[in-house]
Amino acid sequence: MVRNGTTGPNKRAVPPYATTALALLMMTLLGACSSPGVSGVVLPSKEDRSGLPGKQRAVVRLIRGRVAEDLAQLAGQLRQDAVKEARQRVLEAAKAEQVSQDEAAQRIRTALADAEAAGSGDNQDGAVIRACLPRTEAKLATAKGDQLQVLKDLVPRLTALGISTKSPTQAVTQLRALQQSKIDAEAQRLRDEYLRSALVQKSGAVLALAAMDRLCWNGENKRDLALRFRGPVVSYNGKALPDSIAQQIWGLPTKGAALPIPNAHAASDVLLPGASFEACFYARGTQLPLETSQAYGLATSGPPSRSGEWTLQWQDIALVADPAAQPAGHAASDHHVAEVPLTSVFASQLHQFEAASEEGRLIEALNNSDSARELRQAEAALLACHRAIELQKKQDEVERVIQAIEGTKKGEQAVDVRVRPILQTLLRDPDRLARWIDTAGSFVDSRAAARQDMFLGQDFKFTDVAAGQYSLLGEFPSDSDKPKLWLIPIDVQRPITQDLTAAMARDTTLRGAFETIWLNSSR
Repeated sequence: MVRNGTTGPNKRAVPPYATTALALLMMTLLGACSSPGVSGVVLPSKEDRSGLPGKQRAVVRLIRGRVAEDLAQLAGQLRQDAVKEARQRVLEAAKAEQVSQDEAAQRIRTALADAEAAGSGDNQDGAVIRACLPRTEAKLATAKGDQLQVLKDLVPRLTALGISTKSPTQAVTQLRALQQSKIDAEAQRLRDEYLRSALVQKSGAVLALAAMDRLCWNGENKRDLALRFRGPVVSYNGKALPDSIAQQIWGLPTKGAALPIPNAHAASDVLLPGASFEACFYARGTQLPLETSQAYGLATSGPPSRSGEWTLQWQDIALVADPAAQPAGHAASDHHVAEVPLTSVFASQLHQFEAASEEGRLIEALNNSDSARELRQAEAALLACHRAIELQKKQDEVERVIQAIEGTKKGEQAVDVRVRPILQTLLRDPDRLARWIDTAGSFVDSRAAARQDMFLGQDFKFTDVAAGQYSLLGEFPSDSDKPKLWLIPIDVQRPITQDLTAAMARDTTLRGAFETIWLNSSR
């Protein structure tokens, strides 16, 4: 007989696994009944908050949707007017280039004709243009070989000048350097010869009372250039004294200062053509040390100025233009007159010297031989060929840009290269950027589901949130000197915790984020 009920000796115990399953079921049911929510802490770590004001406030907002993605999509739509304007500008510029296409084609034909690298036919065809390269390169190789033979024939004469090289170009460079050094030396020789014929100098010591001893110099300029004097050199008994010793004995001008020569209507430091001038420099009355006087043979008793034979010359005499020959009012207003380069003063003599030099003859042989002329022509032909090819490439690119914008052919890459800088300029226009920021701000405000203000380190908590896709937007006030911004996408299906840590933050403001999205969103 079977008894009903669960009491008595026939009662069965509940297995342990059944208790665990029941508990899990109860927890699942309770979780299903609880509302989704979002909570967390802004900068939970004390280290992240160090250096920030103790009462720095933050704003945390819960925004419906994937805000960053939605804003990028919205920006892409609103950018289209700027994209269209940029493409239109590119199209107009490309067509303006195309207007000169006939002229460019003529330049190509002329370049190829100069290169003698293409036969008859359509010289605008790319294959014909490229065919000029091997021909001009072959001509260049032949010309170089001929020029090397010329160099070999000149080796004995080059060796006599101390030049050894296997390159005609280097040979010419070395010859010019050697020639220039000889020209400079010849210019100095001509200058010295000019001064010997143009300038009469006299000097000597005038002994009076000890305090009135003076060293006088007199110069007479007989030629057609003005002279400027610097760097006095004092000689005692025919031997030049060091400047330091001469300066102790006589009141001389310093080496860098020009001899002051007064002129009524010209610079005050030049000796005019046909003029003469005398300058005297008084003794300083200095008693030199005994060893110094003995070393230079000066008097060991009494002032050194009162013994021996003294002379004064000028180490640096510059040739300058005659101030009287300057334009009216120019010389009178200028304290200094420009020095005339020796190459200008002696241009005729130096030109003859250059032409008669062995260096000049060798340069002529290397530069003006038949092989040298052929080499220059071959180099010019090769350059013309490269220019023709580059010109054709530019024409082809302009055509691709026009056809791509007008939709007849593909070529967006060439268009993008030209559109991108124009588009960036248009997007940065202050009015357009301000309109976007207002639009983005209104968009975010319209999606706001909840908001909380708190101090850094405090908890935020949004409860009773409808399940779905959200973005957690956290920010310091825009006037903070260390702005931080969080824009974190989250999927809210149950209560979740999302701290706003320093590692997840951007160092910008919300406005800065809007600008970045605007400037970087895809078209």
